[in-house]
This record gives sequence, C-alpha cells and structure tokens, in this order.
Amino acid sequence: MKRFILLFCQRQIPARRMAGGRLWWTGLIILVFLANVGLAEIPKMINYQGMLTDDSGDPIDGNPNIVFRIYDDTTGGTQKWTETHSGVPVSNGLFNVILGSDVPIDTLSFSQQYWLEVQLDDDTMPRIRFTSVGYAYRAQMADTADYALAAGGGGDNDWTFHITDTADTTLMTGGAWGIARYGNVLYGNRDSTHVNLGVSGVTGFDGQNYKYCTVSGGIGNTARGEGTVVGGGQYNDASFDHATVCGGRSNSAINGEATVGGGYANTASGFRATIGGGSGNAAGGTYGAVGGGLQNTAGGVYAGAFSGYSNLAGDQTTDTAACVGGGYDNAATGQFATVTGGRENNASGNWAAIGGGRYNIASNTCATIAGGYANEATSLYSTVGGGQSNTASEQYTTVAGGFLNSAVGRWSTVAGGIGNNAGDWDNDSAAFVGGGSYNAATSMFATVLGGHGNDNDGAFSVICGGYKDTLTVDADHSMAFGEGVYLDTSYQVVFFDGDNSGRLGINRDDRDGGIDYPIHVGTDATNGNGAHLTADGVWTNASSRTVKTDFESLDAEQILAQISNLPVESWRYKGSRGRHIGPYAEDFAQIFAVGTARENGTIEDKYLAAADVAGVSLAGVKALIQQNQELRQIVEELSQKIAELERGK
Repeated sequence: MKRFILLFCQRQIPARRMAGGRLWWTGLIILVFLANVGLAEIPKMINYQGMLTDDSGDPIDGNPNIVFRIYDDTTGGTQKWTETHSGVPVSNGLFNVILGSDVPIDTLSFSQQYWLEVQLDDDTMPRIRFTSVGYAYRAQMADTADYALAAGGGGDNDWTFHITDTADTTLMTGGAWGIARYGNVLYGNRDSTHVNLGVSGVTGFDGQNYKYCTVSGGIGNTARGEGTVVGGGQYNDASFDHATVCGGRSNSAINGEATVGGGYANTASGFRATIGGGSGNAAGGTYGAVGGGLQNTAGGVYAGAFSGYSNLAGDQTTDTAACVGGGYDNAATGQFATVTGGRENNASGNWAAIGGGRYNIASNTCATIAGGYANEATSLYSTVGGGQSNTASEQYTTVAGGFLNSAVGRWSTVAGGIGNNAGDWDNDSAAFVGGGSYNAATSMFATVLGGHGNDNDGAFSVICGGYKDTLTVDADHSMAFGEGVYLDTSYQVVFFDGDNSGRLGINRDDRDGGIDYPIHVGTDATNGNGAHLTADGVWTNASSRTVKTDFESLDAEQILAQISNLPVESWRYKGSRGRHIGPYAEDFAQIFAVGTARENGTIEDKYLAAADVAGVSLAGVKALIQQNQELRQIVEELSQKIAELERGK
C-alpha cells in the first residue's frame, strides 16, 4: 500500500450570529484516498471539516443545518451539485461532513474550475474556489508519491513550497504559505530550500529563512522559526528558533529554545526558558523555569517559580537563580534568593531565604526567615526562626521565635517570649534574652534569662529572671535575681532585695527540711551539715553530737604547750586593707593535726576552720582553768600553813 496524499484549502469567513455572538467559519476540504491499485478505485467523496467560533475566538457547540452547493462560476453561474446535511454535530467548534455521501459527486469531471458554496441555516458564505481538492481525481502521480502538498490561498505573494521525497526528487511546488489542518499555520519561504514533511504534520519555513517548523495537530496553532514545534492543542505559538509548545491552549514560546509543556496562556519569553504547565505563567529570564500553577513569573536569569499562585522569582535585568517553590504571591528578587512557600513573603536580599509563613521579609544578604508571620530579617546574616512580628535588624542577629521581639545589636539574640529586646543600635553588643516578656539586655554581652520587665544595661552582667530587676550601665560584671533588685555597682551579686528578702539554699530544698535561714547549706557531712547564716547575720555551723563521731579526749597540758608554741600575729590579706590577728593554717594544721584530710593522707594546710580555732581556744581555756584551780588550792593550803605559823609565835 502506498502512502496517502493530502490536499487542502482553507478560508475563514463570517458565518452567522448564534447565542448573541458573531460566528466565524473555518473550512477545510480534504480528500484522502489509498493509491495501491489505480485511479478507478479512488473514492468519489470529499471530506469537509470546519470550525465555528464567536467574536472572541472561542469555539461554540450546536447542531446547525448546512447546505453545500458546487457552481461553475464565482457568482451566479450554473449549480452543478448540491447536498444538505441536517443537524450537523458541532463540538468545541469543530464539525466534519463527507460531501457526496448522500448525493453522488462523481457526475462532476473536475476538468474545469468549480466553486463551493456553503449555507449555514439562513446564512450563506462567499463561494470558495476549488484548487487541488476535487481535481485529485485526475492526479497522475498518485501511484508514485510518498508525500504531496497543495498550498491553498495565494493572493499576490510569491512564496514557494518545494516538496520532495526522501530521494530529494521534486514532487510538487505550490504558491503562498502553508496552512496545516484545523487552522494551524506554518510559514513558507521565497527560496526553494528543501522542506521535509513529518508523518504527524506539515513543516515549512518563512522569508526569514526559518526551516523545519512543525505543527503536529490541534487548532489555530502557529509554528514560526527554525526548528519550532507545536505538538497540538489550541491557539499556541512557537515563534522563535527551536521554540516548542507541546500542547495546551494560548501558550507562547517566543525566544530561542524556549519551551511550554502545556496549560493555558503561558508565555516563555526568555532564552531557553521553560514552563511546564499551569495558567498565566511567564518565564522571562534566560534559563528561567516555571513548573506550573497560576500566574507565576520566573523573571531572573536561571530563576525558578515551580508552583503556586502569583509568585515572582527574580528580576529580568539583574537577579540570578532566584527560586520560589510555591505558595501565593511570594517574591524572591535577590540573587540566589529563595522562598519555599507560604503567602506574600519577600526575599529581596542576595542569598536570602524564607521557608514559609506570611508577610515575612528577608531584605539583606544571607538574611533568613524560617517561617511565621510578619517577621523581618533586614541585615547581613540576620535570622528569624518564626513567631510573629519579630525583627532581626543588625548583622548576625537572631530572633528564634515569639512575638514582637527584636535583636538590634550586632551578634545579639532573643530566644523567644514577647516584647523582648537584645542589643543596642550603638554598639556590637552580643546581648542575649532567653525569654519572658518585655525584658531588655542592652549592653555588651548583657544577659536576661527570663522573667518580666527586667532591664540589664551592665556589660557582661546577668539577670537570672524575676520581676523588674535593673542593672545600670555602671553595674558591669554583676548578677541579680528577684523582684525590684537595683544594682548600680560593678561586681555585685544580689538575690532579692531588702523589701523582698528571700532565702538561698545550697544543696538543700523543701524535701530536705526547707530553707529556714537567709543562707542555708546542705543536710549532712557530704553537703554542709545544715550550716547557715542566721537572720541577724551570724554564721552558724552544725555541732550536735548526732552529727559527730570518732571522739578523743584532749591532754590539757599538751594543749597549753601546743598553744604556747603556736605563732599568733597581726597581718593583712594580700591586696586588701583590712588587718587581722590570728594563727597561720600551716602551723595550726601541723601542731594540732586538724582540718580536711587529703587523699594522700596529708592535712589541708591553707585554710582554717573557725570551729577548730575556737575549739583549741576552749581547750586551752579549760587547761588554764584546771591549772588555776590547782594553783588556788595550793595557795589556800600555803595560806593556812602561814596562818598557823603566825599563831605559833
């Protein structure tokens, strides 16, 4: 079986008014027959296809009556043939009838010129001149052609198609431009450069010397430019070299090697730009890409907007490789900027990034917002993790989350909470607020861990928490905790204040009997034995027999001898102005063998326990009392003897 011959002509004329709109008629006459035997077996019928649209170019549906007539003149003349087709199905604007299916058409010899008249209900369109359609009955090359094309129209132009077979043998030349089936347009050329016909469509080239353009199917498509392709669909336009529109409707690929996969009203206008699908998307930057969605724009070089609605990736003049993953009305307009998703986010800084959320702004180099609502990272390398209405507005600042927090000093951080502020615009503060509400750490390396209403303006100082504690600018290297604590001096540590005198427990809590004193230490030999500072300021150690063991008696005479050998002098601690009197730890530990034993068995000889000093003193006093009693007894006995001697005189 030989290959088929396709011959056609086309016109577009006003047809009639239907459903309130003006209709347009597009007619296509096709004669297809198999050429494996001879001319006698050619079917005596003509396939007529047409399209009905309204004023806006949108296809309509219906079941009109259509009458076809053939005349021997353009007007008037003699009617040679007629056939009526009633209730012709029109779907999406398209219809198809077979002329000669009811009234034989083989009575016409096609040895002279004929015109076709079409009446649609009450409207009659101007007659169409037959070119090569009916005359295929007389074609002499039907038995030998691989492909053949008769280009309809003509007018006054002199463009030429030169059709060849695979052996480069001329089969046919025709005037005017090429028009593929169903209104698809392919542009011709004034030259006679060869054109290869594809099996699925028709190829051609125009006066710009474009060639190898292809429309495979669909309706109203245009392929214009060297190597352009429209795969199908409706009203698509591939009008630059190697541009491609695979399908869909009203899509345009209008720059070199641009591609639109499908969808509706998408435009790839950048060099090698790509749109996968969706509706109303635009890829205007070189190598820009839009994956799909609605009204997304990839405007920058290498920019990508992959899904969602009304997103913008890049600026066509300056920005490079910006990316919007999805969401609604997001914009990544800095170089290499990214918005992953969310709504109405804007990453305008170079290398800026927004993960999601809404109304977030990352407006400086490498600024980052993970998510949340109405957050701003406006300085170099600034970061907001999430939350709402947070601001990181100096270099390297961070707000992890919360609400209405701000990090305004370089390297400053707010971890969370509400209304907190870390840093000062005037210095590189590296301040930190851990959380709480309306706290401020505004000096270099100042810290507020939490609480409410605390204000730390002391460098390297800490407010642990509490309520409305204040460290002034003169309270460097200090620490406070409590309610209303106020420090205006450096190197201070204050827990609570005079109006709110609290208690400090060390290794002691309410399960261990509670904290009964301003400072209360531990419960046993491992953690302090309950030593404490009394309310009137006296340090008191545990001394009950119940907490003691390994008792030994003392030799009073030895104690006195040891005391007499103990150096006791007046002295000052190095670096201080206070003067004191007392023994030295080294001498005390050596003479009395008291103090904390080290692991190697030696005694700690740098420190003295007040209890040991007091104990030695008491032991010495007891020894002296004993000696005093013995001496008093001796004195009394001697006094009696003297008295007796005096009486004996």
